Amino acid sequence: MAQDIIEVEQFVWMKSIVAKNDKQKYYMIGKVKDHANTLLVTLAGGNGSAVMFCLSHSFAYPINGTCDECRNAVRDVADDASVTSCDTP
Repeated sequence: MAQDIIEVEQFVWMKSIVAKNDKQKYYMIGKVKDHANTLLVTLAGGNGSAVMFCLSHSFAYPINGTCDECRNAVRDVADDASVTSCDTP
């Protein structure tokens, strides 16, 4: 069974942060390397397990999951097959 390795730049302190999606209080463990605006956090008063936290949307989500807001966000992507132009005045 293959395991994904997540590199984390660990914080010296465990500052609290509240998630908008579940209204729970979490403690910051560290910044996840190679994932922009993502923290590794643990639930305050929980069992010590870790989840990811999107700083852009303040959403907590499972380590193997994704932020719902990031996944559903509008993207500025131009696909050559779908881009058309009109040169007529």
